[in-house]
Amino acid sequence: MQNRTILGTTLTTIALSLMTLSACATDSTTQPVAATASARFNYVEEGHAALPLKTMSAAEAAKLAAGFTYSEQAQVIPQDVAYALMQNQGAVVVDVREPNEYAAGHVVGAYNVPKGTVTENADLAALKAQKTPIMVYCRSGGRAGEAMKALSEDGFSYVMSIGGVLTWPYGLTTEPTTTPMAETAAQVTMQH
Repeated sequence: MQNRTILGTTLTTIALSLMTLSACATDSTTQPVAATASARFNYVEEGHAALPLKTMSAAEAAKLAAGFTYSEQAQVIPQDVAYALMQNQGAVVVDVREPNEYAAGHVVGAYNVPKGTVTENADLAALKAQKTPIMVYCRSGGRAGEAMKALSEDGFSYVMSIGGVLTWPYGLTTEPTTTPMAETAAQVTMQH
């Protein structure tokens, strides 16, 4: 009898855990967080505490994205606005850090194009002709600023820097982005 109780308790616990994970991944007030429960974590450097993870409702993200004005000139935008744009397919996101940094944790859906190669990257060159909005980021914002400037000087429109993962509160993932950049770019809409 005791074995049945233990087994029943274990199965109930597993079922509740699965329901909780499912509810955490998506609910009626927030956008999907990530493909897996392990996808959300913050960047933490030695000697620094992790920032609390944030979420944003779909309604709030839509409102922020709709209120944003794109500029053909390079610009630095707040991370809350950047996240809202990401939730509403408002730009292609590019991590300009080195591949090992990207592999350790990056913004969900970001493509890795190291800073020194942004103006030579064939996938980004296709976005230039289409005038697709691009958001760049790095660890702290320095390389993102340099990449934004290089892209702008190379004739890209709608380039935005969103700073770095040090202050990104919406969680990172180690899962690489596998959707081709052109496919993501085709879904980008600029709301005005």
